[in-house]
Amino acid sequence: MSQKNKDRLAMLKTPAAGLAEKTVQEHSPPPAAARPSGVRRSLLATQDNPLGRMASGKQRVVQTFLHDPASVRLWDGHNRDYERLSENRCRDLIDSFKRVGKQEFPAIVRKCEQGEKFEYELICGARRHWTATYLGWELLVEVRELTDRQAFILQDIENRDREDISDFERAQDYLTALPKYFENKQSHMAKFLEIDKSNFGKLLELNKVPSIVVSAYADIRELKTHHGSVIRQIMDDPAAKRRVLDRAKELSEKPVSGKQVIAELKKAAQGKPLVRRSRPRQFGSLALVRESANGKLAIDCQLPTELDAAAIKDLKQDFDKLLTTLLKTPA
Repeated sequence: MSQKNKDRLAMLKTPAAGLAEKTVQEHSPPPAAARPSGVRRSLLATQDNPLGRMASGKQRVVQTFLHDPASVRLWDGHNRDYERLSENRCRDLIDSFKRVGKQEFPAIVRKCEQGEKFEYELICGARRHWTATYLGWELLVEVRELTDRQAFILQDIENRDREDISDFERAQDYLTALPKYFENKQSHMAKFLEIDKSNFGKLLELNKVPSIVVSAYADIRELKTHHGSVIRQIMDDPAAKRRVLDRAKELSEKPVSGKQVIAELKKAAQGKPLVRRSRPRQFGSLALVRESANGKLAIDCQLPTELDAAAIKDLKQDFDKLLTTLLKTPA
């Protein structure tokens, strides 16, 4: 994780303070004169930016305790595709939990409304939740009071530099957040999240990748931002698009690596070699042409709407002329 994001996360996320424990922490930055010269204040230590203002509360109550993961649901705005989590994608956490004998870092949750089936909803820590469920362990959680916007920012900062969350999941998350928190202003959202506008636009383009193509990926993490551009280009032609979608459907039955998906879809887009035909030789209603791609001869036939006896007789004569010509032509 970059130092900038570490600074952000440090202000938004208080470390676990122990089981069933409450602490009150003071967040009062020292006066400017007390800071050593040459030391930069972190982005969140200042209050003249959106993230700084959000994180500058003078005190924060932190609760951490073990809880049954079955009573914790994912927040609707969560950026994880929970259904795609698996033993393989959570292998590092499974090994860590077993090696240490406990969950080291808490999942961030907030309380659900009274009367709901679940007690808490998960903001950050879907893989921790999945791993605890998989192992049959209780989940270490930290309870926060967060608005939806704060929850979005917190999970984005926590997951920004992690390799285990895919570009596709982030693209879906940003597309949902754009109208809810940034008034559909793409440039404003990109600036707020400190992402290059061009790269941000390309990331959002991943949302246009057809679901059947997404299903062809064995590991969703391999659906990279640049794949969206490639897929869009090869599907520009309607005929190519149909072939690409048909091939993606076949691949989805037994998903493959991202590299293989792109290679197979490119091949499907190209289709059959272009067939070039020689100038036709006319035999009445028949035209004889040679196809260069396969070296075969083809006969084009134009028939009248209604075939009467005279038309059938003429057609037979045309075929006789054509066959006679072929027999006289050296192989």
